[in-house]
Formats: sequence, C-alpha cells, structure tokens
Amino acid sequence: MFITHIHYLQAGPESPDNKVMARILLAEDDTSMREFLGLALGKAEHEVVSCKDGLSALETLKGNQNFDLLLTDI
Repeated sequence: MFITHIHYLQAGPESPDNKVMARILLAEDDTSMREFLGLALGKAEHEVVSCKDGLSALETLKGNQNFDLLLTDI
C-alpha cells in the first residue's frame, strides 16, 4: 500500500488553520501493517483507532463512535 496524498476536510472558522483531520477506524490483523498505518496516519494528524480484526472493529462501531473512514483489508 502506498499513500500518495491525504486531503484535509474543510471546517468552520472555529477550527485551527480551518482544517479538520479525519477520524479513522483501522481494522488490520497484521500487527506490523496495523502499526505502520497507525503511525503514518497519525503523523498526518488524523485520529486513528486501531483494531486487531473485523470483530473488534464491529464492537468499536457498536459503541456509538463516529468515524470518517473505515480502513481495512479484504
């Protein structure tokens, strides 16, 4: 996987620099890939919630948390 560009979401005047990062739910069973993606997305100032598998991701979603993106493998 190669991430070439990440777009910022435009926000209202109350947010710093008029930018809001995405809140991402990351579901990945491969530990090294999960850690790499979490670090890369975190450095891009996104909020990342990592789960070790799909079942954990479903439980997280049941907790009434809102996410902008679900990132997972097939």
